[in-house]
Amino acid sequence: MSRFLCSNALYSTAIEILHQNLKSLLAKIRGKNISRIHHTNLHHFMPASGKMLPGSVKRPKISVASVNTSGKVTSRSVPLISPHAQPQQNQASRQGQEVLNTIQNTPFDTAYVNELLQVQNEDPKCEWEQVRSLLSAAYHETIAPDAVQCCMQSCRKQLQNNYIRCEDCGPFAFYCEACCNSVHCNRGLSNQQLLLFHKPKIWTEAGYKDYHIDILLDRPDHKCSTRRARTGLLVFDDKGRIHHCSIVICSCDKDQCVTLMRHNLWSASVKEPKVAFHFELMNWIEFLLLESAISLQSACLAIRWKNGFADDEYNILYNHLVGEPVEEYIFFKNMLRECASVNTELDDMECPACPKEKGNIYISLDANFGLVRKANGGSSKFGPRYGTRMFTAQANIDDFVQRNEQKLPANKARECNSFQAGSVIRAKNKTAKLDQKGVFGAACRHGIPRFMMSMTQGERLAYPVYALNTLLDQVTGTDVNLYVLYDIACMLDSHLKKTNQTDKFCDISLAVPIFHAYGHKSSCQVRYSCRWQEGYGLTDGEVMERLWSYLRQFAYSTKEMTPSHRIDRLTAALLHYARKKKHEMDALLCRNIDKAQYLVNCCTQELEKIKFSNNVSDQDISEWLKWEQDRAKASTRKTRTGNSDASKNKQELLNKLHAQAMEYTFVRTLRRKYSSGQAIANRICRTITSACSNMKKLLALYNEEVDDDKKLEWNDVCKPDAAVYKTLSNADQLPHSSCGSEVRHIAVDLYLHKMRAEEEITLSKEEMVNCMQWYVFQSAILQEEMTNAISRGQLDCLNRRYNVLMKGFKRAREMFSKFLSEDELPEITFSSNVTNSIVMEEDLAPIDYEQEDIDVMEDNIDQDDIDSFEDDMED
Repeated sequence: MSRFLCSNALYSTAIEILHQNLKSLLAKIRGKNISRIHHTNLHHFMPASGKMLPGSVKRPKISVASVNTSGKVTSRSVPLISPHAQPQQNQASRQGQEVLNTIQNTPFDTAYVNELLQVQNEDPKCEWEQVRSLLSAAYHETIAPDAVQCCMQSCRKQLQNNYIRCEDCGPFAFYCEACCNSVHCNRGLSNQQLLLFHKPKIWTEAGYKDYHIDILLDRPDHKCSTRRARTGLLVFDDKGRIHHCSIVICSCDKDQCVTLMRHNLWSASVKEPKVAFHFELMNWIEFLLLESAISLQSACLAIRWKNGFADDEYNILYNHLVGEPVEEYIFFKNMLRECASVNTELDDMECPACPKEKGNIYISLDANFGLVRKANGGSSKFGPRYGTRMFTAQANIDDFVQRNEQKLPANKARECNSFQAGSVIRAKNKTAKLDQKGVFGAACRHGIPRFMMSMTQGERLAYPVYALNTLLDQVTGTDVNLYVLYDIACMLDSHLKKTNQTDKFCDISLAVPIFHAYGHKSSCQVRYSCRWQEGYGLTDGEVMERLWSYLRQFAYSTKEMTPSHRIDRLTAALLHYARKKKHEMDALLCRNIDKAQYLVNCCTQELEKIKFSNNVSDQDISEWLKWEQDRAKASTRKTRTGNSDASKNKQELLNKLHAQAMEYTFVRTLRRKYSSGQAIANRICRTITSACSNMKKLLALYNEEVDDDKKLEWNDVCKPDAAVYKTLSNADQLPHSSCGSEVRHIAVDLYLHKMRAEEEITLSKEEMVNCMQWYVFQSAILQEEMTNAISRGQLDCLNRRYNVLMKGFKRAREMFSKFLSEDELPEITFSSNVTNSIVMEEDLAPIDYEQEDIDVMEDNIDQDDIDSFEDDMED
C-alpha cells in the first residue's frame, strides 16, 4: 500500500515532465518499481501550452500494481494529474536523484487519495444493485399498465380491462379482442395469409391468462378439390411453445410431412404426423447438439424448464424428437448447405489449402478409444444416411483387419515409447461389452477430417496400414507427396518392413508428432520426429488430438445409439467441425507464417550467440546434426539391462552406458525448454527417470565385472563425452569439439527449428495460393449451376452458398495480400449469363440517406410537406 501512496506524490511534478520528456519520466517511474504503465498518445491530451484544460479531456492514468505482506497483488488505475495540486515549473532538466527527492518530500493529499480509492473501488455489481428496483418497477409498469390504447392504426380504442398483450408482436403490442383476432387468427379468413405462432394473453381481474387463437395451416396459393382439414396437430413453435392447430391437406402432396414443410415445420413422422416442430427450433437443437455437444435429452429439458412444461408435454417433445426426426433434419440441412444434390464437387469436407494435383499433403493418423458403442445399443435396419461420406464401410475394414491380423504386443508397445496400446489400456471385461471399441481417423494438417473408421478390434497395426492404402488411392494419378504422422510411426515402419510392404509405401514419409515424440527414445526421435525430418515445416502432427477433444464430447450421447445413428451423429459433427476449420483457414495460414518468421529470427540470433561464444561455424553444427542422425540409424531398437551372456562383456556394457548417457543428455536438454507442470515436461521427466534407472543398472553390472580400483561412479558415466568413453570405437565417439554435449544439442535444436521454420514459410505461401485457386474453382462451379438452376428455390440455395464463398474469398485475399504478390492473388469474374442471377449481400445494404440521396429528396419536398410529415409522426 505504501508504494501506491508514494506513486500519488508524482502528481505535483508529472505534468511538465510528461510534456517535456516522456521517455525519461517512464524510465524514472519504472525505477520506483511500478510494474505497469499505460500511456496512449499523451500528446493528444495536452495543448501546446503544456497545461491541462480542466474538464476538457480525460486525464491520463498509470496502472499501479502493489504486493501486500500476504503476497496478494492488487492493481489500480491512478490519474497522473491531481486537481488539488498545482503543477510546478519546468523540471525537465533535473536528474533522477532530484526527482526522487521531490517525490519523497511532497506531502500527501489525503482527501484526493480517498476520492481515488472510492472511485477505484466501484464495482459493476454495485451499479446493478442501484438500478434493480428501477428495472423491476419499469418491467411491472410495461407488462400491465392501468390503461392502454389498441395498437392498430385503424382502431386506437382506449382499454382499461380485457385488453390483450402479445409479447411476440412487441413490448407495446396491446389489442382489443377484435383486432387481436384479425391479426393472429387465420381460420376462415380468405385474405389472411400470415401464419403467426404467437401466444397473446388477455388481462383479467386475476392477471394475465392465455388467449386462445385458432390456427389453421392452409396454403393460400393452392386450390385443390381434394382439400380437407385435419385437426389434432401439435406444433412446437420457434420458442418451444405448444400450439393446437388444424391443417389443410390434399392429395397433391403424397405425404403430409411435405405439406408441413411448406409451412416451415418439420414433421415428427412421415405418415399422418401428429406433432411438428418449427424450423427455428430445430436449428437451435441442431447447433446445441453439434456445437455444445449436449444430448438431445438435455436440449429437451432446457426447452421444458424454459416454457414450464408438465411431464406429459415434455414426454411428447422428447419422444417425438428422439431417433429419426433430429438426425434426418440435420442431414437435410447439411444437404441444403452444401448443395451436394446439385453438384458433388461442392464438398464441405474438402480442404482448400491442401494441393489437389501437385504438392505435399500432411496427414495425421490416430485412434480414439473413448468413442465406443455398447453391444446392447441395438441394431440398425438401414445403413447410415451419409453412407461412406466420412466413415469407411465397416465390412471392408473388418475383412482387411482379419486378412492382416497383427495384434500390437504389449511389450513391443513400450520398447521405444511410453504410450500404451489401446488393447493394453482397456481391460478385457470392459471391452467384452463393447461392440465398437473406438474410432481411427485421419485429418490434414489444417484440421480438416479426411476419413474415419470404427474399430471392432483392439489396437491393430492393420488400421494404419488400411489408412495408408486409402491415402494412396486418393492421390493416385497426381503428383502429390504424402507425409504421414502417427504416434508410433517407428513401429508402423518396422511392421511394413517385416510384412514386405515397403515397396508399396516407399513414397510415403512417416514421422512422429511433436508431443508424442517426447515419449520415444532419443534415437527414435532423431529418426522419426517431424522436427528432424526435412519437408515437414512446423507441422506438429497433433491435429487429431484437437479433433478428438471436440469429438470426445459426443461419447456420452453416442455410446448407446444404434450403429447407423452413431455414424450419422459423428459425421454431422465432423461436417460442422470442418466448416469451422475452413472458416479459420486464412487466419491460420497467416499465423503460421508470422510464427515461422519470428522463429527464424529468434533461432538466428541464438545461433549467432552460440557460434560467437564457442567459436564454431555452421559447418560444425551440420556435422553434429549428421553425427546424431548416423548414430540413430546405427543404434539398435532394444537395450537389454538383464544379466544375459552378452551383458558380461565390459566393452558392450560400456557401449550401452554410452548410449544411455546420450539418451540422458538428450532428454535433459529438452526438459529445459519447458516449465515445470506442463504435460510435455512431465513426460520428459519420466523419460529422464527411465534413462537414469537404466544407467544405474548398467553401471552396477559394469562394476561387477571390473576390479575395485576400476569401478566407476555416476559422475564418471553420466556425460557422453566423459573420459571413460574415449576407448570406444570412432563410430561411437562424439565429433571433435571443445563444446559440451548440452551446447551441441541446443545448437542442433536451434538449427533444426530454423530450417523447419524456413520450410514453413514456403509451405504456407503455397497453401495460400492453393486456397485462392480453390475459391476460383468453387466460384466457377456455382456460377455454372446458377445458370442452369431449375427453380428459384434452387437458385436461392446456390446464391446463399455463393455469398458465403465470396465473403471467405474477399477476407482471404485481403489477409494474404501481406504475403503474396498481386499475380498470386486472382480475381473472381462473373459470367455474363449469370450476373443477373447473383444477389450479393452488399447489393441489399440499407440506403444511406445522409449522403447525396437526401439532396434529391430535398429538391422535391418543400418545407410545408416536411412540417406536415413531422406532425403526423408526433401523432
